[in-house]
Amino acid sequence: MSNKMLIKSLKKIEEVINEAHQILDKLNLSSISNDNRRQKMVANAPTTAVSPHKVFGRGNDRDKIIAMLHEKEGDHPSTSNDLCFSVIGIHGISGAGKSTLAQFVCDNEKNKKGHFDLVMWVHLSQNFSVSDIFEEFYEAASQPKDTSEPKVACPQFHNLNTLEKELERKLDGKRFLLVLDDVWCDKDVGDQNLPQLLSPFKVGRRGSKILVTTRSRYALSDLCVGVRYTAMPITAVDETAFFELFMHYALRCGQDQSLFKTIGEEIAKKLKGSPLAARTVGGNLRRQQEVNYWKRVSDQDLFNKRTGPLWWSYYQLDEQARRCFAYCSIFPSGHRLHRDDLIRLWVAEGFIRNTDEGRDIEEVGLGIFNDLLSISFLQLGSWDWNYHHGKEYYLVHDLLHDLAGAVAGSECFRIDNNMSGKAEGWTKDVPRDVGHLFIQSYDATLITSKIIELGNLHTLIIYTVGRDTPVEEIVVESILKGLQKLRVLVIAMALFNPEHVTFIQEPIYSLSQNLLVN
Repeated sequence: MSNKMLIKSLKKIEEVINEAHQILDKLNLSSISNDNRRQKMVANAPTTAVSPHKVFGRGNDRDKIIAMLHEKEGDHPSTSNDLCFSVIGIHGISGAGKSTLAQFVCDNEKNKKGHFDLVMWVHLSQNFSVSDIFEEFYEAASQPKDTSEPKVACPQFHNLNTLEKELERKLDGKRFLLVLDDVWCDKDVGDQNLPQLLSPFKVGRRGSKILVTTRSRYALSDLCVGVRYTAMPITAVDETAFFELFMHYALRCGQDQSLFKTIGEEIAKKLKGSPLAARTVGGNLRRQQEVNYWKRVSDQDLFNKRTGPLWWSYYQLDEQARRCFAYCSIFPSGHRLHRDDLIRLWVAEGFIRNTDEGRDIEEVGLGIFNDLLSISFLQLGSWDWNYHHGKEYYLVHDLLHDLAGAVAGSECFRIDNNMSGKAEGWTKDVPRDVGHLFIQSYDATLITSKIIELGNLHTLIIYTVGRDTPVEEIVVESILKGLQKLRVLVIAMALFNPEHVTFIQEPIYSLSQNLLVN
């Protein structure tokens, strides 16, 4: 069958499915449709065990940064080499609340309106491609002011220079605020040229600002070559505000605080001022509103280490939830996770057992997802960009991502990109019994000569296939024939040539075979 005929057939199938749904709705038979039950699951709001996000003890820091964002150009001596923007860097250890503070600042600017023509947020993380980041810049700069309008996706550009020129056109003459979240030092990101990331922003209006969050102050000097910057260490939250933060996540709305105040103070002291620990431990205590249980928790020796509270929180999960969380380590740090896709992956892997009669297995998965959300093992995507192409997304904090990798051990493995864009990682001794494998970029030789030898593989995710790169039939055939235990196959194609089969948005899912193919 030719590609054109295949596309035409897929469209016909989609039309038939849509017509069938309309008939079911008119006959009021939606209760017998698995798809409709799934749609009900998607519509469910997050569990009530999840505390609303709130910021404590950051008011002074926020006001200090806002004052720097709004400072007049005359406050600093000008030179002929002055750029239209300057950089403010928030630095500190992981889990200290840098991104939360940046979000707090952005919320203020969003509500004020008027000073900045454009406010953008882009998460950088350790491994990044300059072209991918430029695409995110383009999308962030193109978003409509009316949030009800659809998001704008970056169109296809033939080279990085063209993309940069188009991005400059978007930014030309605008006073912008850009947040670069989680910037790493050059020594931690290989040979990537951090200053190149700032090159498109020279055309903005004077008074523009870039707000950076980073673990290391040295990342700022790596990024800001020839750019004026101010480094601001993240301050510790005072004891009173930290206790309020902890109790906010530890107690349910309307719960009498007096019963738990004294013991809550003892637990909060052992968390060593870590906001992330306050959220994870507090989220677990929120599910157990018993004084005796809180007393037992206060005696935990695990709290002696900085990551101890996270390990303790992990061991409060049941076996199914632990496996689902550990599976998240297959994705790179900072990877955007979509709830329904993640739940379907868990189901296809057989991680979830339906123990309640009449309960849909994906509803059980939703419960596990909400449990992880309630203790902040999963967190809603940053600030105003909670919708990526119209889909809500979630993140795993770096410290928790490290925890997931530690508990997963050799079960999960990633083959990341080197600077040439080729997959690398076989020099890192890929475990021969690995069960779940994530490959950053498509490499036909790697797959046909190496991957098919991994006989215990249950998951194969090929995250990026070039827009002009065909996936050879022999490669797919070798995967399906050689990997007999495979349950999940994801080949993320981004093809814009109408002569090719385009990316299929929804996975083809068969519960009877426990197989998920995307």
